[in-house]
Amino acid sequence: MKKITLMFVFFICLVGFSQTNNSRNAPISYLDDNNPTYAQSEPRVSSNVEITASGVGDCDIGNVDAIGFTSGVIGANYLIGVAFTLEEEGTINSINSISLETSSLVQMAVYNDLTGVPDDLIVFSEIAEVVNGMNVYPVTPTVIPPGDYWIMAVYELAIDSRVKQGTDNTVYYTELPFGDPIPTNASGFISYVGQDFLFSLDITCVLGTNDNTIEGFSFYPNPATDAINLNSTENIERVTIYNILGQKVIDQDINATSSQLNVSNLVTGAYLMQVSVDGKTATYKVLKN
Repeated sequence: MKKITLMFVFFICLVGFSQTNNSRNAPISYLDDNNPTYAQSEPRVSSNVEITASGVGDCDIGNVDAIGFTSGVIGANYLIGVAFTLEEEGTINSINSISLETSSLVQMAVYNDLTGVPDDLIVFSEIAEVVNGMNVYPVTPTVIPPGDYWIMAVYELAIDSRVKQGTDNTVYYTELPFGDPIPTNASGFISYVGQDFLFSLDITCVLGTNDNTIEGFSFYPNPATDAINLNSTENIERVTIYNILGQKVIDQDINATSSQLNVSNLVTGAYLMQVSVDGKTATYKVLKN
C-alpha cells in the first residue's frame, strides 16, 4: 500500500511540473494552498502586493497589475521570461518584478528580439534580494529603439510568484546555475506557449516632451557622472532629487541663478529632479551614469 501511495504522489508531482517542450521540463508549476504537491490553483490577489509601476518612466512596458495572475512557483536556476512591445525609443532605467515572498535572490536581464525569439543580451541587473511586492532593480541606463524585448529572470531558489496561464504568450527559458554569467546570446533557449509573468521595464521616452518645465531654466549634462550644472534667468531656490522608489536622495537650497549639484554619490540609474525657481516648480528626469 505504501508503494502505491508513494507512486501516486510522485505521479502528481510530475503532473504539476509538466509544461514541456522538446521533451524537457519547463520551470513553472502551480500551487494549491491545501496540497503540498504541485497542482493548479485558483487565481488569488494578495492585498500586500504593490501593483503600481515605479512611476519614473513614461514608456514603461510589461505587467504591473496582478489581477488575473495565479500564484505559482518559478523554479530555481532557470533564466525565463516573455516579450513585450516598446512603441517608441526610450531609456531603460530598471527591470522590475512582482513577487509574493522574500526567500530568494534574483538577477534579471533584457534581450532584444529576432523574429519572435530572444536574441542578444542588452542589459542586466546586479544580483539582489526579492521582496514581497514590487521589486525594482536599477540598471545602467540604456537607450533602445522601438520593438519587442524579452524580460527574463533567474532565481536562486524556487519562488512563489505570479503566473498567468492559458495565454497565447510564448515563454523562453534556459537552465542557468544561479550566479553564472547571464548568456550574451539566447540561441539554444527553449520555448513553450501559455504563460505570462509580472515582469516590467521602467523606460523613459527619449523623444517624449516634458510640459512641466520652467522657462529660462536649464541643466546639463544629462546623463551626469559627477555633477549637474544648473542655470536660470531667475533665482533657483531649491533642488530636490528622488530615486525611482520615491525616496529623497538630495535636497539642497541653491538661492542663486547658477550652481553645481554634486551627484557623484548617487548609484547608476534614473531620478526625478524637482526644481523651484522664483516660486515656480517643475520636475525633470535625470540619469546618473
